[in-house]
Amino acid sequence: SYGYYPITQAVMEAVRSTLGGKSLLISGHSQGGSRAQLAGMYLQKKYPTETKWPVVTFAATGTGCFSRASRMNYPDVDPTVAHPHMTDYTHPLDPWNALGLDVGRTCYFGTTNITSTNQYKYCEKIWGYTGPTLIYVDASITDGIKTAKETDLGYSFKNCRYYTHWIEAMLLMLEQPGALEANGNTDGGCVDNPVIPEADTTTCPTGAVPVDFWLTVGGIVLIVVIVVVGLIVIIVSMICCIKKRCCRTRVEPW
Repeated sequence: SYGYYPITQAVMEAVRSTLGGKSLLISGHSQGGSRAQLAGMYLQKKYPTETKWPVVTFAATGTGCFSRASRMNYPDVDPTVAHPHMTDYTHPLDPWNALGLDVGRTCYFGTTNITSTNQYKYCEKIWGYTGPTLIYVDASITDGIKTAKETDLGYSFKNCRYYTHWIEAMLLMLEQPGALEANGNTDGGCVDNPVIPEADTTTCPTGAVPVDFWLTVGGIVLIVVIVVVGLIVIIVSMICCIKKRCCRTRVEPW
């Protein structure tokens, strides 16, 4: 078992037992969207001959990848097969959308005149920064040590998330004329997410530490060593001078 996933399984089994053959629409937002996709994947694998359980989510967070990385925790879902009955609606600039690949189909909304929107205004300012950097500037615990530039970056990150990911902002965008059509299509279009083969090791994050990280760590360690050695030399020299052992040259008589 993993986290509250066993609860998800129990809820799905309980609801299924009361359906009497009726269809069940599963939905969720953000992490809840990912949990909804897991629920649909679970039912699809366990009951393959029954109704293809429709799943409609909003800004889900990479179910196709994290369910692969934790196969030992999710043995009863299969991210390596197609899930055409699943659709996720998301904004293309949503930073949480970059956490990994979703299963099924992804429909992008809010793309009309996107460069003149608040989404673009704030999200543009966080492009190019790593995830750890954005988490750092967003954390209130680091407020006392952040630079002015980092504080501004944190402000942009918060607003980017608000305008692209928060459910209230998403609802406002989906209500705009042309954003969402009656057939489920969106102004940004819908794409079928590729099915990732079992042997694939490049599409999803693997947890491997990049080389540049170790180079950075090595550089920091080297600087620390140099500083520590320098301080030791200075301290030893001061002690020698105080004890008059190494700082005074004795003049020998003729």
